[in-house]
Amino acid sequence: MGEVVHFFRGTHESMRRMVQFALLLTILCCPAVSFSQSMQEVPPLAKEVERLLEEKEPTWKVQRPYIQMSPPVMHLKSAAEGDVLIYFWLMDNEIDVKSVFDGQIISLGNTLGERKKESKLPDLGDDNRLISDRSGRFAHLIFYKGTTLISIAAPTDTIAKRFAIYVAERVTPRQKTAASGK
Repeated sequence: MGEVVHFFRGTHESMRRMVQFALLLTILCCPAVSFSQSMQEVPPLAKEVERLLEEKEPTWKVQRPYIQMSPPVMHLKSAAEGDVLIYFWLMDNEIDVKSVFDGQIISLGNTLGERKKESKLPDLGDDNRLISDRSGRFAHLIFYKGTTLISIAAPTDTIAKRFAIYVAERVTPRQKTAASGK
């Protein structure tokens, strides 16, 4: 019980654990999904989001290389606000998208347990969930539109929502991948 209680204590430690948790979540939720993303290239959607964030959020810097490429995970860092991870799942069909979406919600719910706070945001994708720790020191916003699923891990609800709006501006119902050009 002591480890669970201390999970979110301290800014640096909580961010390190959030990044570890987000990576573990990716590994657990995604191994069976068929990704159309090339293992070598950053998808056009991620490149567009990078350009938009450079313009709209100049204090946030993209860390290179990406944390992983299947799915691509963009890591942004701000000295004042912490770390944000943006996952870009570009899938072949909506069944896979819904499966990963549901899996992430279940996984986050199981991890946070009674500390979980969950809500939906109006007008964000085909479906979405904002899942956070009741303390307000961890937020994970997941949304999808067509065959594209975006997952944003951030230090607060406010930051997660802000980044989701930027990403949602660039998501189309059937996003093209770098590898296929489809």
